[in-house]
Amino acid sequence: MQNVAYKITLGGTTLQSGNKSRLLSLDVQAALNVPSHRCQITVDANAPLTVNAQDRVQVELGYDTTLRRVFTGQASRVAAHLTQVQVEALSSFTALTHAHVNQVYEKQTAQEIVENQLGKLKVKKARVEKGVNFASYTLSASRSVWANLQTLAQQCGFDFYADHDDQACFAAYRPTQIHQFTYGTHILEYQWESFSQPVDGIEVYGESPAGQGQSDDASTWLTKKEVKGRAGQSTGTLLRLVDASARNPNLANEIANNRLTSYKATARGRVCLLGAPEVRLGDAIKLAQMPVAAHNSQLRVIGVRHRISVSRGFTTDVDWEKV
Repeated sequence: MQNVAYKITLGGTTLQSGNKSRLLSLDVQAALNVPSHRCQITVDANAPLTVNAQDRVQVELGYDTTLRRVFTGQASRVAAHLTQVQVEALSSFTALTHAHVNQVYEKQTAQEIVENQLGKLKVKKARVEKGVNFASYTLSASRSVWANLQTLAQQCGFDFYADHDDQACFAAYRPTQIHQFTYGTHILEYQWESFSQPVDGIEVYGESPAGQGQSDDASTWLTKKEVKGRAGQSTGTLLRLVDASARNPNLANEIANNRLTSYKATARGRVCLLGAPEVRLGDAIKLAQMPVAAHNSQLRVIGVRHRISVSRGFTTDVDWEKV
């Protein structure tokens, strides 16, 4: 039988599994559509702890001597009580949610826009792909930098999130890791919800260079001649969007097709596993020997939650969608 193991770095303190462990509970959460990953650690009040707000926090989980990193960030709150101390930590994307900028980019790819903003806010990058090439693109201070870049990711058909090393990923979903879990062996609970696609097609209405056909360098105005892109079906439930960055029909079509990718899920749910620190955002899971044969599927990971507690031990909740 394997023993649950962990190594938690809190500022100047390192907590490790063993007989003298002072850890009471651990909760690490990450999701594609939530900007900052969150970690909450509770230790015995008698534990030798040296940690302050803004100190580095790193969590590794696993079994016996094999550990995998599941969280990297900074302490955001330290709360001391009579019997315990709670430390809450957040990933570096917090900087993106706090920042608001007004900036216009000319003839830049999505990659160049993202890398520029990450550099200004000192957020490290892991993988930033090229994406759409824009003639003109505006970031508005009415929204956070994260909200602006999240929209940019949707226009490219990409995901935008921080990985387990707290580095930015701005890329299309192409899982390189597929983890298989078997009902009755790894799976403790699961939930499966099937539904019809909420959107049959997308129409994007853009802004055109003055005079239509005068190249993307021309001054812009809302032309009387329609600049329109379409993806999916032309009947049924249509999502109509106005996007000033779509300055010609080809770009409007590209954005429409990219945006449609986020509406292709046919099922979503959650599976509770015996602790699985290897599962990360950007991965896929494959369920096997499920009670319902149709549920033996490969699924996209959209959220991960690792928990250690006295009552339940080490468990991992994986939120997923089927595309």
